Amino acid sequence: MAFKNKAVIGSSASIIGLIIVLIAIFGGVGMHLTGFAPLVPTQACVNLSGLNEYIVNTSTELCPGTYLMNDTEDDGVIIINASNVYLDCNGAEIIGNGTGLGINITNQYNISLENCIILNYTYGIVFYNSSSN
Repeated sequence: MAFKNKAVIGSSASIIGLIIVLIAIFGGVGMHLTGFAPLVPTQACVNLSGLNEYIVNTSTELCPGTYLMNDTEDDGVIIINASNVYLDCNGAEIIGNGTGLGINITNQYNISLENCIILNYTYGIVFYNSSSN
């Protein structure tokens, strides 16, 4: 039995075709095609009220709001501690006291940040020894 003009499942041509079909069907809404990070956070939104540091080990969505967070240890108030992570700040404002780091990404790859408002830090977002972000 001949299989003429059939795409092989898993071939790059069939995967690209599948992505194009999905975009056509869903219009790209909610799709995040910049890497391998999960498309949907794995937990309910995180409220940062009362915290001075939050460590992100998996894809996360912050609860909307304004958070006053001082970088007391000079290592970031949000520390991305794993690769392949998607952080949706959901429009949250994270405000420091004029020193330190807002978001620290060190030795991680394929990190996606979205909808983050980082104010009043020495450095808002730091990528150190990180790639494919």
